[in-house]
Amino acid sequence: MKGENDLAQVYAVDISEEYRHKIRCFMHFLCAGLVVPFLIIHAYEQHYLHVCLIFLFFIINCIDAVSYYNRARFVFSPYLSYAIYFIYMNYGLFSFGVFISYWSYPLLFVCHFSLPRKHAAFMTWFYIVTMSITSYYALGFDITLRFVITMILVNIAASVMILIQIEQQKNLINLALLDPLTGANNRRFMKESFESAAERVRRGYGQSSIVAVDLDHFKAINDNYGHDVGDRVLVELTELIKSRLRKIDMVYRAGGEEFLILLGDAEKHGAISFAEDLRQQVVDRIFHNDIKLTISAGVAEFDIKKDIDAWLKQADDFLYEAKERGRNCVMPMLA
Repeated sequence: MKGENDLAQVYAVDISEEYRHKIRCFMHFLCAGLVVPFLIIHAYEQHYLHVCLIFLFFIINCIDAVSYYNRARFVFSPYLSYAIYFIYMNYGLFSFGVFISYWSYPLLFVCHFSLPRKHAAFMTWFYIVTMSITSYYALGFDITLRFVITMILVNIAASVMILIQIEQQKNLINLALLDPLTGANNRRFMKESFESAAERVRRGYGQSSIVAVDLDHFKAINDNYGHDVGDRVLVELTELIKSRLRKIDMVYRAGGEEFLILLGDAEKHGAISFAEDLRQQVVDRIFHNDIKLTISAGVAEFDIKKDIDAWLKQADDFLYEAKERGRNCVMPMLA
């Protein structure tokens, strides 16, 4: 897959980051509140090293909770909180025995849901290894074996849960972004993509062009062969268009048999050549049910003096002109 999957990946990353942002905000507030009773207990029992570690953990979580909530730029690295937690847990095995080990399990889940996958995998397995070694010396082999097995099971379960969630998220993004019949991008994010392309041109990063493509006499195909055949033809045409695209290009189904192709870093002459090559490939190809097709196309290069609507209208006007000239042509023509 070309441009549309790249766009889906961009939105997947954005949504994942937003999700992790909310998880971190919630967890920092929760951790800051939960450690207060333990801070008081350790102070009362004069466990001063534990008090120092918990107090430092409390301060960091309070600052980060407020920062995440207000979307401030400054936040402590989450790895600082995890490092303090690691030290406290390893030291606590000698001080409090097996009971403190129970706090390992929520940590494994939090890592998977608040960190990028590779970082979470490294952190959780590093934690399991270090806690296994410490537990062996502090608690003995029998307890360590049970402790390690349960940590591994919990870690695998958390990893599987996040993988399932990521897959479901991708499916939802595809439903939102892609046309269910052809797999081309739908109109939902079309204008946003065009705005981004136009902004790049305004900043001097190359040129962008639109190619408006319409399948000639598509109604006759539906009337003569049925809508199932017509749908199959649209799918094959979309696949042909995708095969011609670069990673920076995108194709959208604008409606019915009309498609819009966004060509990044392409000036007018290059876009016209692209459209003409595509038109010839369609003419040369035999589609489903031995159907021969033609397309008409209109090409428009972005003009920094105009807006997106004018850009789209110019491509549509050239497409209309191609239809008026008898179809199976590209407008404007190369000089």
